Amino acid sequence: HFFGLMPSGHHVSSVIIHALNGLLVFFLVIKLVVVAGAGKNNGEQPPALISYGVLSGAITALFFSLHPLRVESVAWVAERKDVLCAFFFLCSVLSYLHYHAPPSAGNRRVWFVCTTVFFLLALAAKPMAVTLPAVLLLLDWYPLSRARSTEGEKGRMLLEKVPLFLISGASIVATIAAQSYGRTIRSLEQMPADARILNAVRSLFFYVEKTIVPINLAPFYPFPRQSHWLDFHHGLSFLFIAVIIGLSLWWAGRRNYLLPVAWTYYGVTLSPVLGIIQVGGQSAADRYAYLPTIPVFMLMGTGIAWILLRKPVGLHRGIRTALTLILACCLCMLMLASRRQISVWRDSESLWTRVVTIFPFPESDPLVHYNLGNAYLQNCKQDQAIIEFNRTLRLQPRHARAYNNLGKIYVEQGRLDEAIAAFKHAVAINPGNAKAY
Repeated sequence: HFFGLMPSGHHVSSVIIHALNGLLVFFLVIKLVVVAGAGKNNGEQPPALISYGVLSGAITALFFSLHPLRVESVAWVAERKDVLCAFFFLCSVLSYLHYHAPPSAGNRRVWFVCTTVFFLLALAAKPMAVTLPAVLLLLDWYPLSRARSTEGEKGRMLLEKVPLFLISGASIVATIAAQSYGRTIRSLEQMPADARILNAVRSLFFYVEKTIVPINLAPFYPFPRQSHWLDFHHGLSFLFIAVIIGLSLWWAGRRNYLLPVAWTYYGVTLSPVLGIIQVGGQSAADRYAYLPTIPVFMLMGTGIAWILLRKPVGLHRGIRTALTLILACCLCMLMLASRRQISVWRDSESLWTRVVTIFPFPESDPLVHYNLGNAYLQNCKQDQAIIEFNRTLRLQPRHARAYNNLGKIYVEQGRLDEAIAAFKHAVAINPGNAKAY
């Protein structure tokens, strides 16, 4: 409406919303640290707790905002829905925390209405927000401690979530119906149940791996041609999940709920995109990590802040200085990695070339080579386009559009017999292909 086909306006709006999300993460971490700390200090908020919250929030927000995993959500104009959904999602969580603030903080009913309105706006931007009611229940457990209070408070805690869960359910039904109508949901014949489960298990480790070591990031991650329960990556994923569950149970047993709540949030918010209901041909996507990885950054931020704010005595002073330098270097490296990742989104050729570089033929998906062939075709690189369309057909022999595009190139090159053969293949696969006729 405002910018038409002027890309700069769309990019600026996405960057602004992402920057606001960074601020919301900053304030959210401060609020969570202060609420958790006040619970341990009988409601008091000592100055040291405020300083710890501010430093934890700053480190968390910087890691979140500058990480190259954010590039896809911000640089891809059509994914503005991602940053917009996250904006309203975070606003809803902050409103809910204010809702449970002391009565002097304001009208509690107003804050709950704000929570609900922001939730509706998040869903209107993107259905990924359907997990918000479950996230609020996690906050009730820790740091709000409502789940461990009186029976009456537990009842109110569950009752107030009923409307939110009903809204989530309606959104899930509408989303599945829309995706089914668009024929983007893969059937069990196209993708068996065991492949979906393996991909879900792999994804739980994949996003943490890419968060800690953000290398080989791609705009499209194809499903592996063959996968097995005993593959190295799947074995590593199972080990990671087992370790996280073990550590979380151990921490919970010591009445420290930060780690179990953080990892439960990660799993809950990631659940809609784990591929149990598979939409599209990707096994994962950088944009899916926008909201789920916040607790990973928070654990890093609170841990680093705890070390930096300790009294610098003896050996600890050197450790604190070294950690500060390492932190600065990590943030600089993340900035440079994000700048490099942004260049991938410059145009279609650079985007799909990046995917083919990371997943070379025949490990990639037919869609990747078909789109790269189209990019070459638009840039008048006919020989390279022929190679990519032929690779598409080797991976998916019944790809009518690839045959059709090959026919168009052969016509332009004067290779009419080959063009006629390509068009006949296209028509045989899809008799309704008017372009091929």
